[in-house]
Amino acid sequence: MTAVLWIAGIMLVLASFGTLYRIFRGPTLLDRVLATDLLLSIFVAALCMHMIASDSYEHVLLLVAASTIGFVGSVTVARYAENTPSGEKKLRPSRLQEVNKNDPRSARRLEAVRRQAAARKRKNKGAKSTRASRRVSAGKEQ
Repeated sequence: MTAVLWIAGIMLVLASFGTLYRIFRGPTLLDRVLATDLLLSIFVAALCMHMIASDSYEHVLLLVAASTIGFVGSVTVARYAENTPSGEKKLRPSRLQEVNKNDPRSARRLEAVRRQAAARKRKNKGAKSTRASRRVSAGKEQ
């Protein structure tokens, strides 16, 4: 049993080093917040290991509190990140993922979207930036 605890402890220490690296070097704030949440989860796992090794269950309330704080913090940051505009490019599903090869309607819809994108690209070719061209095209449509 002690060998298993030692191996698990070493794995948790290695995981915490990787997490600390991500906290200090993370390219975005969201990466840092996720790494902090992971570090809290590692702390909870280490506390569980300590409780198992010492055969005492005195810290169960601390486990529940730490897990609740981690959950609430993650949900709060996720809601904030969802509503905050950022300079990062957001991932959207590809149009190719939406097409069912056996459905002719979705194939026609994809072809129409491609034609519209090509027409928009030709129309915006002379614009200085894509934002300026979007404002111009939005003004013409109204």
